[in-house]
Amino acid sequence: MEAKEKEQVMELMISYERKALEKGRKQGMKHIVQAIARKGIDVKEIAYMTELSEEEVKQLIEEV
Repeated sequence: MEAKEKEQVMELMISYERKALEKGRKQGMKHIVQAIARKGIDVKEIAYMTELSEEEVKQLIEEV
């Protein structure tokens, strides 16, 4: 495998890793937001605690 091909493969692997990490972060945040909401905390407070917008919090709460 040539150096350029190796570099392309490495860039692709890094890209997949970043996507996987971001997906995991989003799933974790969704779980946290939904758990807090089940405790009766309102959207505004959840947004403040998580540093998300109120709209983002609403979307995460509604996701199945």
